[in-house]
Amino acid sequence: MNEISIKFDYKASGGEIHGLNEFVRELKNDYILNARPNGLPQSGGIFDVFVEFFANITLKDFVIGAIAGGMLWDGVKIGTRKFLFKPIFEAFEKLESQNELLDYWPVMKIKFDDVELVFYGLDRAFYININKVFNILFKHFQDIIDLSSEKLYQIHIPAYLNDEETEREVYEVCEYFDTSSINYDEFWAMSYMLDHHRDVLDVQNLKLLDRDWQRFGSKFKSR
Repeated sequence: MNEISIKFDYKASGGEIHGLNEFVRELKNDYILNARPNGLPQSGGIFDVFVEFFANITLKDFVIGAIAGGMLWDGVKIGTRKFLFKPIFEAFEKLESQNELLDYWPVMKIKFDDVELVFYGLDRAFYININKVFNILFKHFQDIIDLSSEKLYQIHIPAYLNDEETEREVYEVCEYFDTSSINYDEFWAMSYMLDHHRDVLDVQNLKLLDRDWQRFGSKFKSR
């Protein structure tokens, strides 16, 4: 069995998700899948699907295994252990094709044993942008780790400079940003020491900017 677990919450009101039973059945054949309805009312603006992944491995060892296997992040095998994301994304792609208006809560997490990756602004075919991020990690993971002596806890992707802030230079993360104008390979919000210290990574130049960051809407607060 794959050593990836999936948390899949879906709406329980507002219309049927076509192909859901088949989706769940296929993934349960080779993954630990927790699929359950979300009881919040559709009228409250709930999204169709909330997704999180849990990998039974450190991000460091996952990256090492992926590099050894030819840089294929969605099909990592280490000895007899399997960390295969590709069949998961193929199942999501099939579910999307059966539901034209299917939408996701635009924050998705992949939790490794050491580091949590938090992706913002994702929508249908979200795995395309995740692929970009892992390609960067495969090439520069150790370089990124070496930028700080503190233990990496989370990476929030992407971060952006808020042009509307005039009082100070503010970097933010936000689930509702315009994905057409923000790149996933420019700035990442880094969290160290159980989120007791923060910095912003300039991905292109592989350097920390010595800047705090905040979540959208928390003006004048870093948390």
